[in-house]
Amino acid sequence: MTVRQRGKGWQVDVFANGKRARRNFDLYEDALAWEKEAKQSLKIGRPLTVVNSTAKVNGWTLKDAAERTFVMRWENSKSEKTHLINMRKNLEYFGNNCPLTDITTERVDDFILHLKSTRLSGSTINRVLMNLSRILRTAREYNKMTHHVFIHRQPEGEHRLRWLTEEEMVMMTGLAADMGYVNLHDAMIVAVDTGVRRSELMRIKKADITAQGLGVWESKAQLPRIIPLTKRARAVLENRTGDPFMFPQKEFIRSAFERVKHHCGLGNDVVWHTLRHTFASRLVQRNVPIQVVQKLMGHKTIQITMRYAKINDTNMVNAISVLDNLSTE
Repeated sequence: MTVRQRGKGWQVDVFANGKRARRNFDLYEDALAWEKEAKQSLKIGRPLTVVNSTAKVNGWTLKDAAERTFVMRWENSKSEKTHLINMRKNLEYFGNNCPLTDITTERVDDFILHLKSTRLSGSTINRVLMNLSRILRTAREYNKMTHHVFIHRQPEGEHRLRWLTEEEMVMMTGLAADMGYVNLHDAMIVAVDTGVRRSELMRIKKADITAQGLGVWESKAQLPRIIPLTKRARAVLENRTGDPFMFPQKEFIRSAFERVKHHCGLGNDVVWHTLRHTFASRLVQRNVPIQVVQKLMGHKTIQITMRYAKINDTNMVNAISVLDNLSTE
């Protein structure tokens, strides 16, 4: 597999199963990028498109743009698998060899109608469309696409955020202790008092616990943060041992959680992530500023945190009472 200069351009040859795949490029950077993509294809067993002619490739197909985007942005990321699934949905509909010039707003609208016909939710459709949007943006960044495509974001339904009441939390942690699930008991306390995701919980080490709080250095949003600890969360963490991680594998935590939930008579709407919802909801209900909640939760945008800022009846009554106070001054 080599990159060599041919006239004013660059040529790449890849040999697989006795056949040659050859591509020509105007830019050396493009040639190197395709060589890397070809190596990745061979590594995972993805078939290569074999081109025996030396005709210069003047434009990209949707597959070209998708593979470049995958290598440059999504490969080896925490969400690599999700991006790959959505990328395949786009390629299956438009076709691997679809020229980028054929991707228009009208065709994308037809794609949206197709996705709706499969009964996908608005949020799932939007994830696929975001994937397509990123692919097309990459093509424009490389000057392989000159026109813009308007992608209509789909409405996402309101989903009720389930959180645990204080009684439910006491019942679950108490039963976990009674059933001998000490790891689950401690994990629930830490989760509901810090709002950490399950993946973040599983990576906690002794060195992460400091006088300032719990250090979360790897997160879904790639936003390191330090979460101040409640007295009971600090006590739980300081009493635990573990090398290098303080909590066991998530499979054990999940199975124990399901058993305790079942014995407490709680439904399928209660999942591990409910503990994170409980943490945020408690803060919002006690009038903690939403920007502070955002930082504690490790949300990249305030829009995500705003899901918890639902005004309840008590807050509405208190708001109107402010006007009453003004009228009596």
